[in-house]
Amino acid sequence: MSLRITTVSENSVSMGIGLKAEHGLGYYIENDGLRMFFDTGQGLVFEDNLKAMGIPISGISHAVLSHGHYDHAGALKAVVKNNPDIKVVAHPEAFNPKYLSYDNQNFHYIGVHQKISELESLGASVILSSEPFEIAPGITTTGEIPMIWGFEKVEHYFFKDSGDKKVNDDIPDDQAIVIDTEKGLVVVLGCTHRGLINTLTHISEMTGKNKFHAITGGLHLGGASEERLKKTAEALKAFDIDRLIVGHCTGMKSAVYLFNSLPGKVEFGSVGSTILV
Repeated sequence: MSLRITTVSENSVSMGIGLKAEHGLGYYIENDGLRMFFDTGQGLVFEDNLKAMGIPISGISHAVLSHGHYDHAGALKAVVKNNPDIKVVAHPEAFNPKYLSYDNQNFHYIGVHQKISELESLGASVILSSEPFEIAPGITTTGEIPMIWGFEKVEHYFFKDSGDKKVNDDIPDDQAIVIDTEKGLVVVLGCTHRGLINTLTHISEMTGKNKFHAITGGLHLGGASEERLKKTAEALKAFDIDRLIVGHCTGMKSAVYLFNSLPGKVEFGSVGSTILV
């Protein structure tokens, strides 16, 4: 197995000529001839960063959505246009309208801007599954992640439509990619809205494995309380993790907390970062 995971879109850039940052997240994954994207960022920098890194936007077999928020699906239409036979994989709720509101009165649209019919008209096959979906041997989505741990909750400011009302969205479409390697599982996260420990617990039960060689992505802990951070750090010790590479919506305070709690394991990812296995 020759696995390469490159961060194409993220909130920061560490180094690299011509690379740009945005509030978003998107990955290029290459494995034994398979070429796919997991999320496509907000769409402001994705294509430019691919070009700067010499990664063709064409020849991609799959585009997987971690969930249906604008900062993860912004370049999806461009990707489909360049890959008319592509398979777009997502949870059934990923393309439903989604909103953000801090006062339950003013609602801001934060969902995917393309409809399924538009992507299909460009040639894409859209695969909607709440169950784990196999992309290729050894590479699968998590499907919907059960909310098991009580200290991990979806924030109150996310909403979705229910009839003529807007109700709280617990983001069931949140999912990750799991890649089985000789060194252990490699997990690519989007925002981990359903909780990092819920996600890792689900993956361990799904695969029967507890060895994680690398976990990368956003942890959505930017507004987490000290209590939640403490419980997260303690729960992480039950898993055999080599590398935890955090970014996007993790939050600086939370990233530093985990860095200090798990010595030698936590890194900060950014545009241009690459994982090689």
